[in-house]
Amino acid sequence: MGWPKGKPQTEEHKRKIGIACTNPSDETRAKLSIASTGRKHSEETRRKISESHKGVHLSDETKNKISNSHKGKTISEETREKISKTSSGKNHWNYGKCMSEESKIKNRESNKGKHHWSEEDKKRMSENRKGKGHPHSEETKKKLSEISKNPSAEIRKKMSEGHKWQVGEKSSNWKGGISKKPEYNRVKSQKRRALKNQARGFFTIGEWELLKKQYSYTCPMCLKKEPEIKLTMDHIIPLSKGGSNYIENIQPLCFSCNSRKETKIFRITPKGEKMLF
Repeated sequence: MGWPKGKPQTEEHKRKIGIACTNPSDETRAKLSIASTGRKHSEETRRKISESHKGVHLSDETKNKISNSHKGKTISEETREKISKTSSGKNHWNYGKCMSEESKIKNRESNKGKHHWSEEDKKRMSENRKGKGHPHSEETKKKLSEISKNPSAEIRKKMSEGHKWQVGEKSSNWKGGISKKPEYNRVKSQKRRALKNQARGFFTIGEWELLKKQYSYTCPMCLKKEPEIKLTMDHIIPLSKGGSNYIENIQPLCFSCNSRKETKIFRITPKGEKMLF
């Protein structure tokens, strides 16, 4: 039977309820556990709880209390199995999500001047990484080795699904699919050559496309157009003679004309005028 509707609680009754809530007896805990077995919050209740917690931050004192209360406690195998069963087939709430630039800036600002890890914690983590803190047993090492050498179809599927959100347009490094363009590899190749020759500068795919457009997609030496020929990137002053890898030192020539030019230093303008250096 519940408390009569409209009847106010006395101070004595409130005190008793407070004592029962802060330090319930084993009998009360057992009764509560039985009463709540099989019950779940409705979606509306969950939403209300979530909204009531918005903007609420725990104090450092409360965080320390929670942390200290968990120290030395270990989860039993039975509890681990229950957690595993309830979470199987479900993705983490943050699965596949990327932080916005605004959130990243907020995090950086809030973490300025804070030391999250004590020297003792850092030392312990360092030891753990070296394998001295909690090394794998020989049996576990053997199992991991067998799995990595010959993973089952189920493990392969899980690994594939786990990386789906990092591939293609969902990746945080997505730049519009420029790597699929054939010019992408040519520009990267020229950049590697320039670095190898210790040359200065680099140019982008956009700059190369604009240069080809200025030349009307035509080789200025043989006057053949794409797609009849394929324009290549020729360094006006060769890299071997101290030329840079900036777009100003690049001209579009077809493969055969580029080969004939060799290491000669001259530039042909879009109008067909030959300029010697």
